[in-house]
Amino acid sequence: MAEKLNRRAFLRGTAMVAAGVAVASCAQPTPETIVKEVPVEKVVKETVVVEKEVAVEKIVKETVMVEKEVPIEKVVVVEGEKPSAYHEAPMLAELVKAGKLPPVEERLPENPLVLEVVEGIGDYGGTWRRAYKGVSDRWGPTKINHEFFLEWHMPVGGSIHIQNHVAEKYEQNADATEFTWYLRKGQKWSNGDPLTTEDVKFWYEDLFLDPKIKDNQTNVNLKPGGKPMVIEILDEFTFKTKFAAPNPLLPLFLCVGNATYTGPRSGSFMAPANYLKPFHYKYAKPEDVKAALVKYGNLTSEEQLFVAQTGNLNFWFHNPDLPVLQAWRMKVSPIENQTRCMMERNPYYYAVDPAGNQLPYIDYVTHDFFDNTEVFAFKLINGEIDCQQRHVSVSDYTLLRENEQKGDYRLIIWRTANTLAYHFNLSWTGDPALAAILNDVRFRQAFSLAIDRDEINQVVYNGLMEPRQASPVSGSPNYDPELETYFAEYDPDRANALLDEMGLTKKDSEGYRLRPDGQPLVLTICSMQASFAGADDMHQIVVDQLKLVGIKVLLDLVERSLYQERLDANQLHMTAWVQDRSAIVMADVNWYVDGENPAWTYWRDGDARGVEPPADAVVRQTWALWDQCRAEADQAKREEIFKQMLAIQKEQLWNVGVVGEGPALFVTRNNFRNVPDGLVEDDPLRGEGLAHPPQFYFKAA
Repeated sequence: MAEKLNRRAFLRGTAMVAAGVAVASCAQPTPETIVKEVPVEKVVKETVVVEKEVAVEKIVKETVMVEKEVPIEKVVVVEGEKPSAYHEAPMLAELVKAGKLPPVEERLPENPLVLEVVEGIGDYGGTWRRAYKGVSDRWGPTKINHEFFLEWHMPVGGSIHIQNHVAEKYEQNADATEFTWYLRKGQKWSNGDPLTTEDVKFWYEDLFLDPKIKDNQTNVNLKPGGKPMVIEILDEFTFKTKFAAPNPLLPLFLCVGNATYTGPRSGSFMAPANYLKPFHYKYAKPEDVKAALVKYGNLTSEEQLFVAQTGNLNFWFHNPDLPVLQAWRMKVSPIENQTRCMMERNPYYYAVDPAGNQLPYIDYVTHDFFDNTEVFAFKLINGEIDCQQRHVSVSDYTLLRENEQKGDYRLIIWRTANTLAYHFNLSWTGDPALAAILNDVRFRQAFSLAIDRDEINQVVYNGLMEPRQASPVSGSPNYDPELETYFAEYDPDRANALLDEMGLTKKDSEGYRLRPDGQPLVLTICSMQASFAGADDMHQIVVDQLKLVGIKVLLDLVERSLYQERLDANQLHMTAWVQDRSAIVMADVNWYVDGENPAWTYWRDGDARGVEPPADAVVRQTWALWDQCRAEADQAKREEIFKQMLAIQKEQLWNVGVVGEGPALFVTRNNFRNVPDGLVEDDPLRGEGLAHPPQFYFKAA
């Protein structure tokens, strides 16, 4: 892999973000973010040369030392200057000429978002071709198209910071109990309806507080101190959010989409009132509501109409008629066409480039269905995908490199902020004897020591990953080098000693250990089919390695919806998944608060499916620390509390990592431009969305 940066240098930009969001209270339109000081350091660059030896391929790493100065500065979160004139896509200009659309000046807000471009001002037109696995694979289309009040930005070679987006600006009081939000005057929904605080009022009174529609009342990010947020409308474009306790991490939650209404993270504190009111039982006739329940998914309650996971009305990915704020609106939904969904440009999108061209540059985005990884790889190397990272396997790196010229594409490489991991469900109650073993930290330590991470990295991932424990990645403000290596060495002798110490000394005729009750000790690891690149091969190696210390493991590979159903029902005692959310950890912290313990998590959240943890369960400590952390307005104190919480994660090893921090590969057609190199791929950073796809374009011939 050409110029593969040392992982700590590569993710240095992430480290430059203060751990608790140092985005100052944004009293001015150009708030400042103070970043950490970083000294000059050595950067290791590794050039990976792929050599062929007859039918065998090997990877040779050549290491060169170079010096790179890291400036000590502060990052100013500021939009570009307002252009003097505005321009629009030819397809929209034709509609204006025909009298079917207002002029671009009337479609944009008074102060549009000026979105910086990566390489240069783009050309209008084209259809961006992508692929996905169908309706349940919504994250591919949605992550490139989310729009929140605040969003992450990461300039090439710079730091991750927060920038105003839908919100023109905001102000925060000293203890973070009040935030004042300013909408962009003149901004419109995709159907031309004005965006005002009427949409905020409808969301707050008729969705958030409605006793029949409880989607957001369980969102702890909006009820610090145990009391729901209060919204105060100040004028047509200004409102306040008030909290019973400090909520200093709210800006992070907004960037992730974890403080928004409806499941798949759309909108912030608002919903299109003019469109949705006719479906709401307070305003609609009963017979109209009943008809809507049938039309939008054969639903059984009014609540389901407005909760995006259960119905099709209030989710733009399913409902092309739903007004949106994002760059592309749905034209052909996956409900209508399961083989290809299509999005088209939003003529009222509120962002422009520095030259005043209304974004997005690209007219349409399509997602073609695939259910076979070989078919997807074929589409990639034959140039049938214009730009995509999701589902691109690092194990196909050599194949993709060899076919760059043939496919007329290039590889753009980001770094993933995740670790492939195994998760112990300490809340499982299906078998008390096995549950006791899972809850013994010595067993989890032995499990970790029995895994030869170097072998997995070389055999499955061509040496492109980093053997590591499930933990914040290097470069994260929460990175802990001790946690990264804690019980992560390969030491089967020590693993055997720990298992013997637990009393698991008796074995069957095949050498597998027996439980204290004399029954075979058998673990079943449930994983989604093709859950991550190389998953099947990695699992099989782990099964063979654990056999060497007498642990019998069965693999249960299931479809994603069945996996989630069984997990929610607390039927799984171990799972395999990617432990992501490990760059800006406080933005989406669930892996580090209680791991994969669904019954306990549900109990904490007041869900009827929950099971109360024992009084001495360590998870109660992490819950208490996180509650303290998220309510601590002082950043230094907050970081110290969070460090204590991570120390518990290290000692308990709820999640055992294998390898991580691998390359995220963007297969990108050569005429597809403005795609940045060297950013960080992570779910809370919105994956490919961190590159701000509205500024992508096809270079004219």
